[in-house]
Amino acid sequence: MASTFKQSIVQTAVAVVLTLAIATAAFADPNLFAPPPDPTAMAPIELPVESAAEPTATAPVSNPTPTSIALAVFSLPPTTESENFIQQCAAQTDPANFSQGPPVLLPDLSASSAAKTSEPSLLAERLDRPAIPVRQPPPPPDLTGAATAQPSACTQTNSSCAQQCNSCNSSCDNCDDCCCRNWWVNVDYLAMWIQANHLPPLVTTSPAGTPRAQAGVLPAATILFGNDYVDGGARNGGRVTLGYWLDDDHNNAVEASWFTVGQPTGAANFFADSSGLPILARPFTSGGIPNAQLAAYPGVVMGEPQTPATIGITTKSSMDFAEIVFQHVFDRDECDQFSWTAGYRHLEFREGMRISENIISTDPTNPNYAPGTSLNVLDQFQANNDFEGGQFGAQFMRQSGSWTLNGLAKLGLGNVHEYVNISGNTTVTDPLGNVTHQPGLLAQHSNDGVHSRNVFAFLPEMELNLHYQLTNQIDLSVGYTFLLITRVARVGDQIDTNVSSTQLPTAIPPSGVGNSPTEVLRDTSLWAQGISGGIELRF
Repeated sequence: MASTFKQSIVQTAVAVVLTLAIATAAFADPNLFAPPPDPTAMAPIELPVESAAEPTATAPVSNPTPTSIALAVFSLPPTTESENFIQQCAAQTDPANFSQGPPVLLPDLSASSAAKTSEPSLLAERLDRPAIPVRQPPPPPDLTGAATAQPSACTQTNSSCAQQCNSCNSSCDNCDDCCCRNWWVNVDYLAMWIQANHLPPLVTTSPAGTPRAQAGVLPAATILFGNDYVDGGARNGGRVTLGYWLDDDHNNAVEASWFTVGQPTGAANFFADSSGLPILARPFTSGGIPNAQLAAYPGVVMGEPQTPATIGITTKSSMDFAEIVFQHVFDRDECDQFSWTAGYRHLEFREGMRISENIISTDPTNPNYAPGTSLNVLDQFQANNDFEGGQFGAQFMRQSGSWTLNGLAKLGLGNVHEYVNISGNTTVTDPLGNVTHQPGLLAQHSNDGVHSRNVFAFLPEMELNLHYQLTNQIDLSVGYTFLLITRVARVGDQIDTNVSSTQLPTAIPPSGVGNSPTEVLRDTSLWAQGISGGIELRF
């Protein structure tokens, strides 16, 4: 009975202590009876190692909570050992010891005690349940991600380009690719139109039966070639541009460009023979009176036996252009850029024309040319124009996403060297095979040779281009170009159709003495325009 009574007293004392401990803990910690957190949803604490030295192994500190104490008490037998455990727990749960806050379970940071901390504590073994992990604070923000990455050295120095890249050029996904490429090259196809060349009447015909004195004579005759504009069709060409930014901020650049265009489509190539047109003539005036040199007329001139008399005319023209300029950007914002340019410009414009006749004299009344004498008449005109001068201009660029609109206006001022070469020849072969040479028809002693001079001229130009950024390195572009040169010598203006009758190849007699055609060096303005399509590569 004594032992049973003693055991009852101990259990009663334990219950009282337990009640007091639970009440005290509930008052100090309102979340005492909240459900424990899910261990799988909590990340372990990762504390930095303060020193590379191996820390000493220490036993884990176990601070049991009042709930753990209560559960442990109910599971212990009433022995002296359990009484000592209760006293220790009561001392640890004394509110006076909580001045620094409730105790927490701290993990052992040493490598040697890692295995120990993974094992359940002594109290957990007694309770047969895992220890409750400590709730961890959220991880710090990632300061090394792409959104907060520091710009490269190139982008840092190239602030203006990077600003434009980030603001307007949404297709530039890497500013280094767009801003740190200092070289560019453009290759364009050109379709150009150059102002047509006006020619005087050069070949005529008359109906069969027209009297010899009126055959081919204007204004009654029909004009077969001339008195019209020629070579005004589209021309194929190409342009190559190479540029380099002189500074990382893309404010100063140097650029070189060259383009060329050739023969027009439908160039003036005329040919006529006496098989279909028994009367062929080349009109001119002599002393202001209309006249004509017969190339085919029945009984007077004709072609070779089995070969008709012929007249052929061919023309040619081309334009080449080269420049080197310095560009300075004086204003730039997020989407717009303004710059001025200055540099050197060279332009070449070439024109030529060739007129040929192949005829045989059959006129028995001509004492100079016996019947059967062949005459091969050739007139050639060449006009070259070389512009050399300086230029200045302004450029505007508007950027929106992948699209860029580029406008350019330039004005060149300089010297044009006008060069005209006129030559003519008539090869006469008599029936005995003797060959002699005489001047042509429109190229005579009075005007043949080289004629040149230097004149001052203006050369304005305007360009408008639209670019689409295909990649960070490649653009596609289309554009329009217009230029004007105020003074050039053209072939049609150098032909003087006033010819002294004494200088005609079929004159009676051809004395070769006369003062016309005269030396003519006229000039006029010339425009050219075209469209382009090409590709730009930056590297």
